[in-house]
Amino acid sequence: MNETLPSDFLEKPFPITSISRADIKSLGATDEEVTQLSDEDMLSIANRMGDSYVGFGDFWLDLGSATNWRLDRKGLPELDLSGAPDEEV
Repeated sequence: MNETLPSDFLEKPFPITSISRADIKSLGATDEEVTQLSDEDMLSIANRMGDSYVGFGDFWLDLGSATNWRLDRKGLPELDLSGAPDEEV
Protein backbone atom coordinates (compact mmCIF):
# COMPACT_ATOMS: atom_id res chain seq x y z
CA MET A 1 0.00 0.00 0.00
CA ASN A 2 1.61 3.28 -1.15
CA GLU A 3 -0.57 6.13 0.16
CA THR A 4 0.37 9.77 -0.19
CA LEU A 5 0.57 11.71 3.07
CA PRO A 6 -1.73 14.76 3.22
CA SER A 7 0.04 18.05 2.54
CA ASP A 8 -1.35 19.66 5.73
CA PHE A 9 0.40 16.88 7.69
CA LEU A 10 3.68 17.26 5.78
CA GLU A 11 3.71 21.08 5.77
CA LYS A 12 2.69 21.68 9.43
CA PRO A 13 5.35 24.05 10.85
CA PHE A 14 7.11 23.52 14.17
CA PRO A 15 9.00 26.56 15.51
CA ILE A 16 12.69 26.02 16.18
CA THR A 17 13.73 29.27 17.82
CA SER A 18 12.70 32.80 18.54
CA ILE A 19 14.19 36.23 19.03
CA SER A 20 13.23 39.00 21.41
CA ARG A 21 14.01 42.63 21.98
CA ALA A 22 16.21 41.47 24.87
CA ASP A 23 18.34 39.67 22.26
CA ILE A 24 18.71 42.94 20.35
CA LYS A 25 19.74 44.68 23.59
CA SER A 26 22.35 41.94 24.09
CA LEU A 27 23.88 43.09 20.81
CA GLY A 28 24.43 46.52 22.36
CA ALA A 29 21.28 48.36 21.27
CA THR A 30 20.07 51.09 23.59
CA ASP A 31 16.58 51.22 25.10
CA GLU A 32 15.79 54.03 22.67
CA GLU A 33 16.85 51.93 19.69
CA VAL A 34 14.94 48.88 20.89
CA THR A 35 11.73 50.85 21.39
CA GLN A 36 11.89 51.88 17.74
CA LEU A 37 11.47 48.23 16.66
CA SER A 38 7.78 47.35 16.15
CA ASP A 39 6.44 43.81 16.32
CA GLU A 40 6.41 43.88 12.52
CA ASP A 41 10.10 44.85 12.55
CA MET A 42 10.89 42.01 14.94
CA LEU A 43 8.99 39.52 12.76
CA SER A 44 10.92 40.75 9.73
CA ILE A 45 14.23 40.28 11.58
CA ALA A 46 13.16 36.79 12.71
CA ASN A 47 12.18 35.80 9.17
CA ARG A 48 15.51 37.03 7.84
CA MET A 49 17.33 35.04 10.53
CA GLY A 50 15.38 31.93 9.54
CA ASP A 51 16.21 32.42 5.86
CA SER A 52 19.86 32.94 6.74
CA TYR A 53 20.02 29.80 8.86
CA VAL A 54 18.45 27.62 6.19
CA GLY A 55 20.48 29.11 3.35
CA PHE A 56 23.87 29.57 4.93
CA GLY A 57 24.01 27.70 8.22
CA ASP A 58 24.12 24.02 8.94
CA PHE A 59 20.32 23.70 8.90
CA TRP A 60 20.07 20.43 6.96
CA LEU A 61 22.92 18.79 8.86
CA ASP A 62 21.49 19.94 12.19
CA LEU A 63 17.98 18.83 11.21
CA GLY A 64 19.26 15.39 10.23
CA SER A 65 21.27 15.03 13.44
CA ALA A 66 18.33 16.10 15.62
CA THR A 67 15.97 13.76 13.76
CA ASN A 68 18.35 10.83 14.08
CA TRP A 69 18.80 11.57 17.80
CA ARG A 70 15.04 11.35 18.29
CA LEU A 71 14.65 8.25 16.10
CA ASP A 72 17.42 6.55 18.08
CA ARG A 73 15.69 7.39 21.38
CA LYS A 74 12.53 5.76 19.99
CA GLY A 75 14.45 2.64 18.95
CA LEU A 76 13.92 3.38 15.25
CA PRO A 77 16.53 3.20 12.48
CA GLU A 78 18.37 6.41 11.70
CA LEU A 79 17.97 8.23 8.39
CA ASP A 80 20.61 7.95 5.71
CA LEU A 81 21.58 11.61 5.36
CA SER A 82 23.68 11.14 2.24
CA GLY A 83 20.74 12.39 0.13
CA ALA A 84 20.05 15.48 2.28
CA PRO A 85 19.75 18.81 0.48
CA ASP A 86 22.84 20.92 0.02
CA GLU A 87 23.23 23.87 2.36
CA GLU A 88 22.53 26.33 -0.47
CA VAL A 89 18.81 25.67 -0.80
